[in-house]
Amino acid sequence: MVSRLQQFGVPASPARRTVGLFHRACLCLAIPLLVAALTVARAHVAPAADASSVVTELLSSAIGALNNKQLTARDRAHLFQSLLDQDFDMPRISRFVLGPYWEKASDDERQAFIGLFEQWIVSSYSEGLDGYDGETIKVTGSRPGNGNTMVVSSQVVDRAGTAGPKLDWVLRHDNDSFKIINVSVEGMSLVMIERAQIVAVVERHGGTVNGANSALQERLAASYTQHADNH
Repeated sequence: MVSRLQQFGVPASPARRTVGLFHRACLCLAIPLLVAALTVARAHVAPAADASSVVTELLSSAIGALNNKQLTARDRAHLFQSLLDQDFDMPRISRFVLGPYWEKASDDERQAFIGLFEQWIVSSYSEGLDGYDGETIKVTGSRPGNGNTMVVSSQVVDRAGTAGPKLDWVLRHDNDSFKIINVSVEGMSLVMIERAQIVAVVERHGGTVNGANSALQERLAASYTQHADNH
């Protein structure tokens, strides 16, 4: 299997191979469920009063979407992107994953990156939906995080009732609402994993955000073409 870094021509150093292995493990275990939890439109759901309610509503709705055989892969991708816009603080996440390169980028480059990075997340993670096998994710508690954040704990449970990976959702409170800014799987931060990969892509493509944007556009175009050929 070609890692996401290798798709951009980034050599697979030992540290980066570890990133790739972690990413594949997430896709096999927790990410299919995470993405599924985000593929249900919540237009008719009242705003959640607290962080736990935000996560609980997402997870309780997920099973219905997973069992809806009428949803195509394209449907799920569109729903996933709409939920990213609605429930995730994508500008904040994008700024973090670019690291020091955010300050060096122009406003136009930043806006372009936010849109391309979001499309890349949708393209990458929605592919894992086929790994669903009747698991659920149960919210197990919450606790204050750093600053104005809350951490909502949850755990994957398979059809036999066996406990699986633990997921922590980090939500930031701002303007009387909660936005998800990170998800950790067994203590490993997905945002940190994305940052390691995106910074590697920037470094590989001239050390500029514009170079990374061009690389993302190329990979997205190739991904869409491959997906169309397979269907």
